[in-house]
Amino acid sequence: DLAYLAPVAPLSGGAASSLTPTLQWKDLFPHVFYYEVQVSRDPDFGPSAPLYWELRHGGVTTPLDSYRVPAAYPLQPDATYYWRVRPRVQGDGKPVPWSDTWSFTTPAGAGAP
Repeated sequence: DLAYLAPVAPLSGGAASSLTPTLQWKDLFPHVFYYEVQVSRDPDFGPSAPLYWELRHGGVTTPLDSYRVPAAYPLQPDATYYWRVRPRVQGDGKPVPWSDTWSFTTPAGAGAP
């Protein structure tokens, strides 16, 4: 696990404010910019549940080091989701481990984006 990565919003176990939340993390190494982000209903990120798996440049996202669930693919209401990030290794480098797995719940009902 990568202990130098930590969730900012929502905090692990916290509540998201919408069905298209912005997930933000912090990294103790400011020279890292590219991250892979995974979001799933499955805490093991296996094939049993839909998976969001995106590459983001944390230096150009708003806020920095964040991922927003796309409005076209909102999360399910009143559900628990799991997410994690890892620095993206460029070229032929060996992928690094994922961060700890963090969780959040989505609001009940339709939820505003």
